[in-house]
Amino acid sequence: MKHFWEYYLQKHFTFKDIFETHPDNKTVTQGFSAYGKLALKVIRIVPYLCLIAFLFSFYYDFEEVVIQQVKWYDKPISFEGIIRTLAMSGIIGYFTNYVAIKMLFHPREKRPIWGHGLIPSQKYKIAQRIAEAIHEFVVNESIIKKKLKESQISQKITERLTNGTQQLLNDKEFLKELSKYAENTLEKYLQQPEVKTKIISNLDQKLKENFSKGFSKILLKSYTAINSTEYQAKLNKTVDEIPAAVAALIENPEPYMVDIFKQLTEQQANIATKIDTLLIAVLDNLKIQDWLKKQLMEFDEARLELMIEQATSEQLQYIQYLGGVLGILGGLILWQPILMTIGIGFLVGILLIIDFWLYRKAVK
Repeated sequence: MKHFWEYYLQKHFTFKDIFETHPDNKTVTQGFSAYGKLALKVIRIVPYLCLIAFLFSFYYDFEEVVIQQVKWYDKPISFEGIIRTLAMSGIIGYFTNYVAIKMLFHPREKRPIWGHGLIPSQKYKIAQRIAEAIHEFVVNESIIKKKLKESQISQKITERLTNGTQQLLNDKEFLKELSKYAENTLEKYLQQPEVKTKIISNLDQKLKENFSKGFSKILLKSYTAINSTEYQAKLNKTVDEIPAAVAALIENPEPYMVDIFKQLTEQQANIATKIDTLLIAVLDNLKIQDWLKKQLMEFDEARLELMIEQATSEQLQYIQYLGGVLGILGGLILWQPILMTIGIGFLVGILLIIDFWLYRKAVK
């Protein structure tokens, strides 16, 4: 019977399209471009190169290599120790970014020496702030109520319920199967001795109550006294005919459906109002902000870390490996502070100008 109802309810009552959203713009998944992915592949090898270079520096590191012809402030440029300086700076830059990213989530439990990860230690404060922000700007009662009115969901639900009910009650296949099921169920139920005896007793009592006065009372009393066996047989037959009568009524309800359909149509506005009232009452009692805060506080840090890593894995890797590149640049500044600062500053300035020009071009 469960499958019977599932089939016909799904056939005549479909609400999925009512709650589907149809955004004007397609959702675009942000990700790295081909150039970005290529850059990530390149800088990913920087920490390994730095490590190899650091180990190699113990064997050779431009000892006593000085270019006399190139001078800065009347001093020749010395390359001695440059490999170790750049390699160590790159390793430190990579490692500090790696540790900084890991410190967002680890240690998950407070440790005596290593302390506590940023997100685990501030979990409740973060949950509170996120819940407040989401409740204020994204999901709150007033916004939802406004969207409910704009989308006219209650009216659509009411219309779908009304139309679905009419279609269901006009579905001959459904009525035939339902009448057959009702008839079989009633037959099994009424064939139980205790049930049948009780119904017959009630019928007998109701008949005597309805014919309790005057000549009809005398006739009924005389008939039951003279033909008690036939009277009991009639009562039995009446009970036995109940399933078939109910089945016939279910299978052919047309004479009784006109008023029902008329009432459903006339009451659509009232039904929609009641659905609106119900939805608003649910929202008023839901306490969205408290619910959001509770859900966020119960969120497992390991799952949160996995979600962030899955969503931003390329970006986090880029930051992590970029630390090695920036470390090498820092090493160059340590080697020749003034010269490299000017050179790197000039390079960064050129990149900023190019970026600004490309951005303006893309916006136009």
